[in-house]
Amino acid sequence: MKLRILAGVYGHNEHGRVRPVRPGDPPIEVKDSIGARLIKAGVAAEIVEQIPEDASIEGVNQEPDAADDTFPDYDNTMTRQQLEEIALDVGIEPEELKAAKNKAAVIALLDEAREAFDEDDELPDLDPAGAIE
Repeated sequence: MKLRILAGVYGHNEHGRVRPVRPGDPPIEVKDSIGARLIKAGVAAEIVEQIPEDASIEGVNQEPDAADDTFPDYDNTMTRQQLEEIALDVGIEPEELKAAKNKAAVIALLDEAREAFDEDDELPDLDPAGAIE
């Protein structure tokens, strides 16, 4: 089994000599039983030479969520806590939320963030031929 040490120092036996292996060192080859023990302890990760066909990697070759490209809905009937949760999700800094005196100020922050979000969605009108000239 091929491993990469993630934490601590592992004493790897190479031809009767013990060599320290630290995080950042090249991968090492160990017996499966030792590798399983190190992985279970959380100090090493297995290096996989070939990804199994049935493996799924999160975020790769998956359909993006439709919610990712829309700004969350909010209104003045929501509690301040609900509005603050939305604000944190869209990237408003916690310091700005603490400085907001009331619910209306939080909504104003959300309105500004929505305007910036909408502006980012609009692509500029560029003439490709003009870029060549």
